[in-house]
Amino acid sequence: MSAEIKFRHYFVDEAGDLTFFDKKGRIIVGQPGASKFFMVGVAQISDPEQVN
Repeated sequence: MSAEIKFRHYFVDEAGDLTFFDKKGRIIVGQPGASKFFMVGVAQISDPEQVN
């Protein structure tokens, strides 16, 4: 029996400010001055060499 090897290629990118804590380690999410937006995008591509 031959085993087929499958690969999954994931490419992850983020946008926005990654600062979630202040200098004292306190959470600042939702506080004035903290970024209101953060996005994460993921692309699952079966054959990355074919992507132009």
